Amino acid sequence: DEEETAITAARAGEAAALEEAGWALVRAQAAVAACEHELAALTRHIAAGEAEGAAIARRIGELEQRLERLTRRRTELGEERARLEAAAAGDETLAAARAAVAEAEERRAGLQEELARAEAERVATATREAEGRRRLGEAQAEFSRIAAEADALSALFAAESQLWPPLIDAVTVETGYEAALGAALGDDLAASTDLGAPLHWRMPEPDEAAPALPDGAEPLSRYVQGPPQLARRLAQIGVATDAAQGTALAPLLRQGQRLVTRDGALWRWDGYTVGPGALAAASARRLEQRNRLNALTPQRAVAEEALTLAQAEYEAAHAAAVSAAEQERVLRQQVQAAFAAAARAREALDEATRRVNAASARLAAVVASLEEAETAAAETETALAAARAEQAALPDLAGARKQVARLQQELAAARARLLDGRSAEERVVREAESRRARLAAMAEERRSWAERR
Repeated sequence: DEEETAITAARAGEAAALEEAGWALVRAQAAVAACEHELAALTRHIAAGEAEGAAIARRIGELEQRLERLTRRRTELGEERARLEAAAAGDETLAAARAAVAEAEERRAGLQEELARAEAERVATATREAEGRRRLGEAQAEFSRIAAEADALSALFAAESQLWPPLIDAVTVETGYEAALGAALGDDLAASTDLGAPLHWRMPEPDEAAPALPDGAEPLSRYVQGPPQLARRLAQIGVATDAAQGTALAPLLRQGQRLVTRDGALWRWDGYTVGPGALAAASARRLEQRNRLNALTPQRAVAEEALTLAQAEYEAAHAAAVSAAEQERVLRQQVQAAFAAAARAREALDEATRRVNAASARLAAVVASLEEAETAAAETETALAAARAEQAALPDLAGARKQVARLQQELAAARARLLDGRSAEERVVREAESRRARLAAMAEERRSWAERR
């Protein structure tokens, strides 16, 4: 077929191509060998010249290094001499050190004064804190006392609550008239206003014809506030200033009227008379307790406000005391640091004084060393000039180096051609082998097809 024909035609030129590739490789190898030989001879010539030049250059380098060291030494000694001359004078250094000592001492003294004020402030704030704590304790005790009494009375009234609350719990009596109301109403105060209660007060009809109290007797209703069911009853109860007035006015009482005194004495219209405190002790006591509870309510609010104020004042005093204590602590640390700084400043002054004295002693030695270094530098400069003259007389190797560079380029090109020749020969061999393998494969394919037929 076409592929086999093409492969067969290509194989016809394999021998010639392989021979040509071999000769090209031989020519490239010869060119590389010639370049390498010429380059080696020229390199040896240059190496000999460079060795002589290197020896001179090393000597020049050593002399230059020595001269550099001597120059650096002269510079260092010159700088040290200038520094020692300044240090030996030392006026500015000592003045600065003395100023630093004075500044440190001034700061230390100022901080000590601040510390003294801080200590006094800390004592004052601690005193105010203690006073605030005392007032807070008193306010807490007063509030606790009032609250305990009020809570006890509230608990008492709560414990005595009944299905039908007694009328007495709805009555407000002016302080001092509890016994008078108790004597006037007695157990009637235990009845409820609830009409469903076994004992109760109902709302009576207004009595336009009710008689007036005797002249000189005040109606008890002026001092008692209560449910409207009590209005008619209270309007017919008068208050006498004392037992004498009560006895004098008793015969003037009309039916249903009564007279009482603040200490609990009673005169009834029908002649019934009771001495002071003989009746209604329980009712009066209950009224007194309710009045006391009513009086404690604003007292409790005042005590609570006083407690809150005392608490705020104490907290402010405590915060001020803590702040003052912290300020004192910080200042105490600063004072300690100032003492240390002053000590360091004095040490620095002592050290500056020692340096001035030491600088004066060393200055003479430095001047002598500087003179020796200048002499050695002059000798080294003379030797260096002679070595440089010898170096200038050496033959110039620049042309030889250019020829070496050219030969190196030619050698690189020859080696490249050698590599190309080897690659070409290997490619010819590889392509011939590929063609032979392909023809063998095609023959095997034809044989296989023939067997299958």
